[in-house]
Amino acid sequence: MQLKINKLNRSGHKRLFLFVYMNDIIKENIARGNEIVKVIVKCENCGNEAEFTPVTVGQHAYVRRNFRENNLRVSETSFDKTVNLNADSQFLKDLAMAKKEADIEKILDNEIDYNSDVDIKLEELRIDCQTCDNYIVLTEFDV
Repeated sequence: MQLKINKLNRSGHKRLFLFVYMNDIIKENIARGNEIVKVIVKCENCGNEAEFTPVTVGQHAYVRRNFRENNLRVSETSFDKTVNLNADSQFLKDLAMAKKEADIEKILDNEIDYNSDVDIKLEELRIDCQTCDNYIVLTEFDV
């Protein structure tokens, strides 16, 4: 199985490919009940590529290390962040009574997680090839 996503760069000439595929080794692992997904980012222009294969329990693959070693980098990201304050009355009272900035910081450090909700959604991820300056922008992460 191979999924190929193409994205033209701004000049419309060169593309980076993102491949998600299962090779023979992965198929053998699946046959044994171990599901593995491998991601390859490859520059069509210069052939530069990085492969991301899970290396830990929990299927974690290391992005920064792999990108750096293969002259690729994540140069831009776009997030949508929503913060909702769900503060209880005691939290608000403690903040109102605080006299010093250090007191306010202490209250916030200790209690803000329990009195607010933060939703962060990845909207865009740009991957640059540092060898030839080609790039791809991945979008539409919401499923």
